[in-house]
Amino acid sequence: MQNKFDAMGCTVAAMRLFSHKSKRIQTEAVRLLMVLLQGKNQRVQSTVANFLTKNKTNLFFSRVLKILDSTIRSMEYLKRNSASNKLKRMKGLDKNEHSGSHTPHESDMAESEYGKSSLAVLVLRLLQLMCDGQCKVIQDLVSSQPGMLKSYDILKRCFDLFEVVQPLLPAALSSNDSQGLIILCLQLVETITEAVQGPNTKNLAVLLSSNFLTSVNRVLAFCSYTSSEGLALGGWASASAGLFLSINDLRCCLKITLLRCILSFFEVVTDLSVPRQIRNFFDLKMFADQIVENGKLLGFVDYHRRHIKSMRSQQKRNKNVLSLSDKGFSMEGIESLLEEETYYLYFIMLYLQDFDDTGDVRKHVQGLKQEYPRLYKFLKEHTSHVELVRRVESTGKSWVEKVYFSLDDSIVSMAHNSDYKDRMTELIRSIPNNETHEKYVSFIQQLKSMLSQLVWFEAVGRYRTVRILIKRRKWVKKSTLSLSILITVLLLIVYGIPIDPNTGGVFAQGRFFSKGTPPAGYQNLPYPYAKDTTDPTGLGSTYGLAMSTIDYSLKYRLRLESRWASDKEWLFWPAGKSFIYFLTVVHLLLTVLYSLSYFILDFPLEWIHLVEEYKKELKVKLKEKSSSTEEEDANMKKGKEYLLHLPPVPNVVLEEKIGLILVLRTLSKCLNAWYFIGLTSFSVLGLISSPFFQVFCMLDYFRQPGGRMVTRALYVGGPALIRSFAVGVMVIAVYGFLGYAYYSQSGIISSESCHSPFQCVAAFIVHSFGGDIRTVLGRFAAWAFPSMAVWADIWYSGRTLFMITFVIFWSFLLQPVMTGQIINAFNEMRQAKDDIRKYLESKCFISGIDRFKFDDFPGEWEKREAGKYAWNYLFFLRWLSLHDPQDYNMIQSIVSKCFDKEKPDFFPNGLFVGIQRDELEEQNDETKDQVRNAMRDLRDELGDQRELMSKASSRLSKIEERIEEVAEKLFGAPSTPGAQVQPAPAQPPSTFVL
Repeated sequence: MQNKFDAMGCTVAAMRLFSHKSKRIQTEAVRLLMVLLQGKNQRVQSTVANFLTKNKTNLFFSRVLKILDSTIRSMEYLKRNSASNKLKRMKGLDKNEHSGSHTPHESDMAESEYGKSSLAVLVLRLLQLMCDGQCKVIQDLVSSQPGMLKSYDILKRCFDLFEVVQPLLPAALSSNDSQGLIILCLQLVETITEAVQGPNTKNLAVLLSSNFLTSVNRVLAFCSYTSSEGLALGGWASASAGLFLSINDLRCCLKITLLRCILSFFEVVTDLSVPRQIRNFFDLKMFADQIVENGKLLGFVDYHRRHIKSMRSQQKRNKNVLSLSDKGFSMEGIESLLEEETYYLYFIMLYLQDFDDTGDVRKHVQGLKQEYPRLYKFLKEHTSHVELVRRVESTGKSWVEKVYFSLDDSIVSMAHNSDYKDRMTELIRSIPNNETHEKYVSFIQQLKSMLSQLVWFEAVGRYRTVRILIKRRKWVKKSTLSLSILITVLLLIVYGIPIDPNTGGVFAQGRFFSKGTPPAGYQNLPYPYAKDTTDPTGLGSTYGLAMSTIDYSLKYRLRLESRWASDKEWLFWPAGKSFIYFLTVVHLLLTVLYSLSYFILDFPLEWIHLVEEYKKELKVKLKEKSSSTEEEDANMKKGKEYLLHLPPVPNVVLEEKIGLILVLRTLSKCLNAWYFIGLTSFSVLGLISSPFFQVFCMLDYFRQPGGRMVTRALYVGGPALIRSFAVGVMVIAVYGFLGYAYYSQSGIISSESCHSPFQCVAAFIVHSFGGDIRTVLGRFAAWAFPSMAVWADIWYSGRTLFMITFVIFWSFLLQPVMTGQIINAFNEMRQAKDDIRKYLESKCFISGIDRFKFDDFPGEWEKREAGKYAWNYLFFLRWLSLHDPQDYNMIQSIVSKCFDKEKPDFFPNGLFVGIQRDELEEQNDETKDQVRNAMRDLRDELGDQRELMSKASSRLSKIEERIEEVAEKLFGAPSTPGAQVQPAPAQPPSTFVL
């Protein structure tokens, strides 16, 4: 809608109307521009920039300058008078002392000049929106307008206005009707912040040359929080909003705005002198004292009371520390603002410490650590930083920016969660490191997955039961597998042992017995009294063995409805039945918890991912069918052409129907869901039917790291193994058919091995994999003695050659090949794992810089080893998602856009902020050396010139002396400077006598 109004010319019309003489028209024009610029609308900003650069009269900034000058005069008027009495008269508390020589209604004047709805505040807000998003063109125009008839320094006027407002703030903060001045100050600082963000080096130089930072330091100095008695001294209320703000609330809001402005100066430092100049403006001890003051308010320094575990634990705070309302605060949510202020103060000290070459900042930080260790520990645990790359358009060079940000308690707790840490470690180790672009793109994709999990864990972690489940998930997973192994081992030891009903001992002393001599008392009864397969024919023939065998133990097991119901199966240890049953119940409970953890924490994310993929596919199909290709071009058109090519209004879909295809895709692709359903079913069957089902639960080992390694080996070496297996089966089938065709008779005679082609080939394949090839060749003893001469018995010689060729191919060629392929798969995995381990031990995962380059920066490698630094980017992206995109600065906006488009442009590939600063130091040293050399050369040249001038002076003096000598000889008097030469008296003409 904003683009539509801009295309209709509303932006240009409002810019022109702002130059009108009517104040009301100016106000309405400013409000319209604010609406059009809201949300960092780049198109409207471009229109404004074009209007300002092409309008040579510069009426817009001329009008802005007049408004600011009028506000400055109003502030100076208040400054010349007694601030306290003037503010009282503005509140109407001392009307008798009102002077009739000034404005009759001073409160109305205050509202009209610098109140919330005043034109000055609206214009400052407009300037902020014009520069919002670091629009460099408009930022430059704020300080100067080259090419215009007259240039106006609006930014300098803002600094002058703040310098005038600063002395009035102490009295304003104690006034009950001071919101106008406070709002003006807040809006003024926010406008200055937007004007210098980026950083805009031109505007930043103007700022450093002004008294703005000195005024900021003074404001921060007197903005210390008062006690509860000060609550009655001032503050202001908003009747429409039902809100009352105390003095401390106003001071907190003002300090946060000023601290944000200071933090904007540390974006992309290309000149080390800038932060060092900023350091000289501020009192570092004041920053440390205010951090301690906020720590006391939040309950981190009061050692006479029980410490609270978290700043955000409101219930514990009400029990252990005084509420903030008793300390002079009244605004709802003031606790989070105090925390934000504390973090900002700490960030500024960290930034100054990074650029500190004297060690003063480090001393204050170490003092904070020693005197208030608990407060320092909390700040350190809840503070993180990332290094981001941004390309400066003016120079085309990439600069690394160090960004500090705060961590929420939920993020800190998740970082200490063992299961989540394992996932992050697995993520880092699964990303390829050989190709940089591929590594970063894969890392972004994995970060999106981890970020979704983090957001979901925070959402469901509001419930205490789910938080416990998240914390103990890894323990539940291991306990489930351990219990299934324990139950299996116990079943192997105590279950199904036949017991002699007479002696109570193990049947037949636990020994095997032959068919001909069964033990005493043996009867052909069910399993507890018989353990043998009968052979009615007694011949041991293959056919009779297959057709006439009766296994009574099998018949008995098939008749069992439940293995828990048969006491005869537990005769060896009757109490073991109850013990294993108890273990089975515990295993079922843990399995249910294990499955619930998946269906609560993981399955929703998998399903959402499938839905998103399904929607993307639908959009692609709809896009292919649609023929509206001019929609994107129409967005760039203006005026009448834009209105004629408006894109069609999209149809509003009230409810998106999820078809059967999505359901089937969910059932087919969510294999983990089927796995956990099967695991829970086996555990349930193990409880209600048979403990043997617990054996299947041991397959969960393949989800453990060791089992996944085996699975990974099969995945890596699987294709080669399948090809080798196919070759082996084909060759064995050929030999099986040959064996059936030519040697089955000898095999049948010797051992009744096979009778049909399928039986011979199948048996040949099965026994070949077992290493025994006598299936269709008969007893091996007959093969050990081939014919004495090859030509004597061709038949037996061929049979021997048949056996030898198969043994050589299978035992010496194919089996070692398959074994070698398995070994190669493990070696490949081990090599890849070692390569990743060596890479993470020798290089930074994010920047790819070698470890030894961090030796000059103590403690830096410890933050980066084993890929630890990758956690910071996950936390930073989560921090970005918790904040409004309208509040992003330039680097945050760049990261957000690149992350959404999976562009790795913001990663510091081969860059490190410490090395960059060293390079800047070297460049500064080189520049200083060049300046020194130039000055030395100039001094030398000046000396030479002085010497030449002295020589010329001596020559001139000699010439002057010579002139004097000549003059004395000619005129008989010395020539003095400035003396006039008297002409010689006229002589009569000489008379010559001839």
